[in-house]
Amino acid sequence: MFLHAFALFAQVGAVASSPDKSTIAFSYSHDYSPDAKFYLSVGNEKAGPYEYCYQITFSPNGKKIAYVIKKSGQYYLVCNQNQYGPYESINDIAFSEDGNSYAYITSTEYFKDYILHIGDFQTEIYDFIIDLKFYNNNLTYTAVKNGLYYNMIVLDDKEFVGKYVNGNFIYIKDGKIIKE
Repeated sequence: MFLHAFALFAQVGAVASSPDKSTIAFSYSHDYSPDAKFYLSVGNEKAGPYEYCYQITFSPNGKKIAYVIKKSGQYYLVCNQNQYGPYESINDIAFSEDGNSYAYITSTEYFKDYILHIGDFQTEIYDFIIDLKFYNNNLTYTAVKNGLYYNMIVLDDKEFVGKYVNGNFIYIKDGKIIKE
């Protein structure tokens, strides 16, 4: 029956399932034309139309969903019906373990000037950002600036060079190494 449902669409884009596999989310279009409109289906709910819809991400507890849409040539992050943007590009979405926090990466151009967003906080501009991971509801990531790679942590809306190691955050604050 599930595979039969996909046969009703001309295009199926991104597909994701909730962590407990009880809900499937997918983007789809009814035609192949260059200006085809895409919709998002989550369980029995539908959203759209959009120019495109991708990067569908469920929170670990399955209660929240975030995804990227394209409208009027700009990209927006949608998380539980809240819309953020516009941005020129959105890459990677990550949720905290409890699903209360989420982060996403934007860039001003494709592969240029990356900024990490966590709620109302945003990092400085980097050449590249990868490896978003939440530990104990604090975010770690790798940032590249001027060809150098930095392991970074965001704690209490402040950015530090550091890493999560063996259950501890180890980071540099005011020239000192801190272990929490």
